[in-house]
Amino acid sequence: MPAPIFNLPIAGAAPNQYANEDSFEAALNAVLQALLTMIENSSNRGDTLVPVLVAGGTAQAASFTIDPTQSHVTTSVGTPVRLQWPVTNTGPDPVATIGTEGFVLKRANGSSFAAGEVVGGNRYLGLIQNTTPREIRIIGALGLDDIFGLRDLILLVAQNMADSVLSSTEQSWPGDGIVLAEGSNGKALVTRSNGQTRGTFTADDVFAGVYSELLRAGEGDQIRDRVLNDGWPGDEGEVLALGLNGVALAYDRLGRLLGGIVTPRSSGWPGDWISEEVVDARGVVVFGHDVRDGSDYSLALDVSGWPGDWIIGLEFDRSGRILRGIDMRDQSSYPAGQSGGGTGGGSVEFVDPGFSGDAFGAVIDSDGVVKFTTIVAPGRSLGMEKRGGRFFADTQKLAIAVLAIGGGDTGAASSIEDHRWHVFDEELEPQDTQTSASGLASAILTRQRDAFEARALMFPIAEVIGSTVETDVLAGAPRRVQLMARLQAAVDAAASWGKDLLVGWIKLDLLDGAPGTLQATAREHYGLVANGLRLEAVEVTRQAALPRPMVNQGFGTRTDGTSEVILAEGRLDWDFFSLGFIVPTPLYPFELIAGSPASLTPAALLMVREIEALAIAELALAREWFCPSLEEATLSDSTITARFATLSPLVIRDPANHGFTLTGSSPPAITGVTVSGGYATITLAAAPAGAVTLNYAFGRSGDPGDGKPANRGSITDSWSQPSAAVPGQTLYRFARSGRVTVN
Repeated sequence: MPAPIFNLPIAGAAPNQYANEDSFEAALNAVLQALLTMIENSSNRGDTLVPVLVAGGTAQAASFTIDPTQSHVTTSVGTPVRLQWPVTNTGPDPVATIGTEGFVLKRANGSSFAAGEVVGGNRYLGLIQNTTPREIRIIGALGLDDIFGLRDLILLVAQNMADSVLSSTEQSWPGDGIVLAEGSNGKALVTRSNGQTRGTFTADDVFAGVYSELLRAGEGDQIRDRVLNDGWPGDEGEVLALGLNGVALAYDRLGRLLGGIVTPRSSGWPGDWISEEVVDARGVVVFGHDVRDGSDYSLALDVSGWPGDWIIGLEFDRSGRILRGIDMRDQSSYPAGQSGGGTGGGSVEFVDPGFSGDAFGAVIDSDGVVKFTTIVAPGRSLGMEKRGGRFFADTQKLAIAVLAIGGGDTGAASSIEDHRWHVFDEELEPQDTQTSASGLASAILTRQRDAFEARALMFPIAEVIGSTVETDVLAGAPRRVQLMARLQAAVDAAASWGKDLLVGWIKLDLLDGAPGTLQATAREHYGLVANGLRLEAVEVTRQAALPRPMVNQGFGTRTDGTSEVILAEGRLDWDFFSLGFIVPTPLYPFELIAGSPASLTPAALLMVREIEALAIAELALAREWFCPSLEEATLSDSTITARFATLSPLVIRDPANHGFTLTGSSPPAITGVTVSGGYATITLAAAPAGAVTLNYAFGRSGDPGDGKPANRGSITDSWSQPSAAVPGQTLYRFARSGRVTVN
């Protein structure tokens, strides 16, 4: 908005006055405009930088300018950047020049892209790194090798599936590891060494020559020529070759499907002429069209004697066994007589779902429910469902809500991935990522996806209240009533999709508008609000298990860490054990947005949400999660021994900022700190003359000037883990802020 214009009746030549009215007005208006610009720039910190591509970019170098409307967004560490690359790269380390500064594009794990991986015309999201030379690590384009151990895990899962689904019933094939086994819907040849079925090879299998035993006479030479002599990517990665009906599919070394049905390089391959419409779980085209004459193509017309070739799987158990499918010979359900799904059940038919992306094997049941598969990222597919004209992920019946209320980071953007088909609001609209509730939902889904766990639909609902005081969240308060009303709407909306909604967690960030609240008062306030919200949520959802409240221990502000609310937040899981409080992490170790009194940077928020998701996962496995907590301190001459409750031995990450201070009557200086097991030994310059209190990461004032809050400390337990959300950063369980009397 424009700055206000003032017309002041001031003139004259008295001391400290302008000589005329116009010059004074101009000066005042200039000052107001500068203040307005500063406020607008400050409010937009943490925005995603979207530079404008300059024409003439090449495969390895492109220039970008910063739009004047984003002049406030800096290229500092952790800044998200979304850019469009002009031409597909031809080699490693393409360079994006933003303004006058160059940035090398790297994969999320810091490795270089291979030729062809940065696709021309695609938009990529990345984070700026503090490296030499500067880098932008692309987050929105993960390959198979970005996730450590994923390739080996996929092979292990495939082998385990084969072991559980198939049992050997016929004679062995000496020397090549091939057995004739009884499958879930017919006999099949299985390669025991990697669990793959007839006609499926890795590059190593091809070079070893065992493929010839798996194919009918005359097909082996064709596939050998195709793979080894025609320059196929299979020479570098994996090849799926289905010689039975001439169809050949290829995957590169990142696990990405190369072009679906292979473009013909020579005549005489029937598969080159088939456009796919329905593909089974192995990639076999079971129904399509012959592009030469427009006739229908069905696998049932080309094969005989292999029951499994006729079945397209729609639902699978954990071992990969087909639980429900379609027999392509007559489009009947498989197993025979099984319903096609929905509430009433019935037959299914193939339809066009009207989806904007790829859609494979789309079927509709008698209830009007459409299910199909789509590709959401290179090498990653997702089962989809359509009801009432809306698309969402095909998930279990249970959906989960995440509630949040209060101030602090409740309304802060805290996620890069929106999981658009899994995260919705109470109106069934795709949820944004501008609250701590949706940020936590996204972090949970990301962790589950990367761990190959089943995901549920998530409904994050947050009521953001700036400068929260006690009355804002007590029973009957308007915003608390609104939170429950939105939860009821979400329950009803989920039911229209056939889902039962329960509340998993309630995030609280209270009393940031009342920092003078005493510890005991803050403690009781948190306990009262948490218990009331748990009971109200259960009344709405009718769930059996009570949701768990979650609170991250605050730090006060950049310049003041003396609020006793901090101490209350750090002990909620101890003080209200029966309420199931989760305190994932203190927030003092994380960086603040430049110029803000208490707002964490986008990168810091990502790591906080990641820790929250890890804490939830550990507790779900009946394991413990809590950060080290200062419990007591004893004095012997000039040495204090402090005991911490901790899950593993303590570690000092930065001895110069250990975090301990003493308050009392002329307390002596601290000259050294060491840790061993769950104890910290604090050496003093002299024995205290009177009673003293030991503080850890608490009670400090003044801006330290390093971009972090006034309170600080570097004691953790022994656990650490590289951050998956912010490359190059490490997650720790930092000790909570605490205060004890020295005895």
